[in-house]
Amino acid sequence: MATTGSIIKKSAGLLIAAALLYLIVPAGYKAYQNYNGVCLAEGRVLTDDEKIRMAITSVNLKPLVYVTSTQSYEQYLPYDSTSEFLKNNPNCCHYRWGQTSSLPGTTWQNLIGGINTGYVKVSFTARYKNQQSEAGSTFVLLAAMIDNCGNIHDNWQSIESGEQ
Repeated sequence: MATTGSIIKKSAGLLIAAALLYLIVPAGYKAYQNYNGVCLAEGRVLTDDEKIRMAITSVNLKPLVYVTSTQSYEQYLPYDSTSEFLKNNPNCCHYRWGQTSSLPGTTWQNLIGGINTGYVKVSFTARYKNQQSEAGSTFVLLAAMIDNCGNIHDNWQSIESGEQ
């Protein structure tokens, strides 16, 4: 026959197990959603196109562009809109989910945390004005880590640039 002490021990054990499940299951579910690309703030998975458009907006906010021929940073002249950017730079962009060795920061921990869950590459003609107020353009290929909600978390990394 069970004693009062053994019943209390079993009850305490069950209470601790229930409390742990209460804490672990929601965290596990959140990690599962993050890993599967859900933007928790919006409660849905953003399309690749949405993430690319957000990346273009981020690129267009850059104040400077590196010009290889002069080995200097010049004033970037942003496009008026994402639509104009895409019109002038068709096939400019690529989104890739998951870990990559070419950019730091994509680890399984970041994937289940919902940060740095992929990267966007953007290749485009950057228009600029130099210090003599002369207009020019240069080809630029940038890459950056992006999260499930389309936010750029690491600075854009220049992969390639050159005069056109």
